[in-house]
Amino acid sequence: MRLDEECRLSFYQQIASLNEDHGVYLVQNISDKKIYVKKILKIYNVEVFRYLKDNPIKNTPRIYEVIEDSNQLIVLEEYISGTTLQQILDEQKVLKEEQVENIIRQLCSILLELHKAHPPIIHRDIKPSNIIISPDGVVKLIDMNAAKWSQNHSGRDTALLGTVGYAAPEQYGFASSCAQTDIYSVGILVNMMLTGVLPQERLARGAWGEIISCCTKMDPQERYNSIDQVIAAIDHIQSRSKDAERGIKCRYAPPGFRTLTPLTMLFATGGYFLIILSGFSLTVENSTPTVLWLNRIWFTLIFMAIIFFFGNYMDIQEKMGICKIRNTLLRIMVKLFLGFNILIAGIILLAIIEQIIT
Repeated sequence: MRLDEECRLSFYQQIASLNEDHGVYLVQNISDKKIYVKKILKIYNVEVFRYLKDNPIKNTPRIYEVIEDSNQLIVLEEYISGTTLQQILDEQKVLKEEQVENIIRQLCSILLELHKAHPPIIHRDIKPSNIIISPDGVVKLIDMNAAKWSQNHSGRDTALLGTVGYAAPEQYGFASSCAQTDIYSVGILVNMMLTGVLPQERLARGAWGEIISCCTKMDPQERYNSIDQVIAAIDHIQSRSKDAERGIKCRYAPPGFRTLTPLTMLFATGGYFLIILSGFSLTVENSTPTVLWLNRIWFTLIFMAIIFFFGNYMDIQEKMGICKIRNTLLRIMVKLFLGFNILIAGIILLAIIEQIIT
């Protein structure tokens, strides 16, 4: 250890032992009086810690010192206060689906950033005790001790790091850890939150069970390819839940037909017929047959697009963030403004196409 490193470490005074067996201590900086976590690691990847020190990941502990000395690594990192997910599960046993979705979405956002590193960083120890929920409900992922670079599925893991039950099969030396390794642990975690037991004992029901099954396949290649796919699967669950609340039975049907209600479909059929009749009855003075039919078809499509927008087809309004506007009047004004812009954009595009073909 260099003299300057010894000097920096001397500013941190140990005040408590968090885990003596694993070399984890609570320390206080004698200068600014702030509390930090000091770790003395025997097995580690120094390059990962150096990367995280220089490239902090949101909602993970900020790393301040990474010092290698005598075949061990001394890490000084941010102390994160809050309640661990393990403590919450010990108290509540299982969580509601809404709580699970909120926690997993936030966790996936953190993993997404870790996996975006070059090469990707695999956490390899996702479990309830390594997830902290802050007082304001923010999910924090701690303990990067087992983290390593992903090596494009080459070779095998040489050391078992992780937690039994949550560790993927490849962490036992069958293959090299990759993004699917963390995805496996996420699946186990979801099942624990929903049922209180591992998937092998009892799999969660419904759509969540389908996600868990895909996350926890023995073969990494059969799992979701990325965290993005996990998030997309969760989005699909949310969409199905919203559809059920609104009575939507046929998600991909056009507005007016999604609930399969006879009276609603009758009115919708009449409305679509009038739009098509009006569009194809359009006349344009001094135009060629090509331009005339272009205008008829184009204006029919424009008004169909406006109907689909106001009908919130495929949750387009949610995806645009309109439904997050709490003020009802403002939300209506935004919808009208965007609907008007669809019309204007359609007219402009039509004019451009007419210029090209004439």
